Amino acid sequence: MYYQLDASCKYQLVDPPPSLTGQMTRNVNLPVAGDATKYLASGTTTVSVFTTPAGALNYLTSARADTKRCPTSYVQDQDVPNKGLHEIPFTDFTGAVDQVYAEEGQREGNDDILNPYIYLVATKGSVVLTAFAYGETGQTEAQTEARARHALTVMAAKLSRQ
Repeated sequence: MYYQLDASCKYQLVDPPPSLTGQMTRNVNLPVAGDATKYLASGTTTVSVFTTPAGALNYLTSARADTKRCPTSYVQDQDVPNKGLHEIPFTDFTGAVDQVYAEEGQREGNDDILNPYIYLVATKGSVVLTAFAYGETGQTEAQTEARARHALTVMAAKLSRQ
């Protein structure tokens, strides 16, 4: 799956760039006790491999440009927006990566309440690691960021052992 923001700031499934040689995505949803239709937390991690480091860097710079262009974005075929998206400093990340980009914002969650959202992108050579985390009712930005940071740290450590 390769999603790209279109001119109206909606993520669309498109053909991947020729430089993308492989990609693996993992989705995680933690349901609220007693209600499997609502989530306490959710997230996605992805590893993408490009033919060159330039392809990986292009992914990171495109993510940064998309956030500047679209401070509100929509997931394909959904009316729930990601709002207030903006880049955040992430200079204290330690791991075996070349560059890191981070953004945060809010997304409507359970009971139509705006909840924290964080997206992290790291490159190492021709590999891109991404971690999305969505907090739900009662979750703080710090808790949501900690989950995304943990996921990225674990992926980076596994990559450095390869």
